[in-house]
Amino acid sequence: MTPVTLLPLSRNDRKFYEEFCMGIYLKDSSCEFAAALHLGLGLLYPMVALMNEGQMRHVGIREVDGMFRDARGVASLEEFGKPFGLKPPYNLRNVSLEDLRTERIVLDENIERALGMAQMLWPDLQWMQGPLCKARSFVLELEKLSRKHGVWVHSLGTSLPILSLTQDGEEGYALGSALHGSSYCFNRRFAKNEE
Repeated sequence: MTPVTLLPLSRNDRKFYEEFCMGIYLKDSSCEFAAALHLGLGLLYPMVALMNEGQMRHVGIREVDGMFRDARGVASLEEFGKPFGLKPPYNLRNVSLEDLRTERIVLDENIERALGMAQMLWPDLQWMQGPLCKARSFVLELEKLSRKHGVWVHSLGTSLPILSLTQDGEEGYALGSALHGSSYCFNRRFAKNEE
């Protein structure tokens, strides 16, 4: 069985979703986005709050290499606080989901939505849970079933799914994001001819 190929976003889609993500998750909903990154990537990526006068001004995660990640992607320590008018040295504090919820309402549904968005923008990160992991697991199981029965699911453009009863050098399935990371499209993938 081959690994699932992840289809990249088109340049226009990537730009749209990066701007969308920055508009929502850089300032107003950074708690949800940081919680999504932390839960999706695991405990090695702690949430870090940028404090200002005792209040959480912004929240992101600290990556294993010491860099930070938020809706902008990877940021250095200096870049982390720049959009908020603060100057180094920053007052940073490790925070938990419970800490975030004492500051404001942070709903699980909004964390899940933010996780889908993050996984759509950065599918190559080592995600441990979330919509991308569910979709990937489903497609891997579908590939096993397809190989067992010699039947492959695919579509032509925007048509309804087709069950192909012939094998034409299928290598597995390719998976791509759709609808803000809450849905995925997939299609069969063929081996490349080495001629």
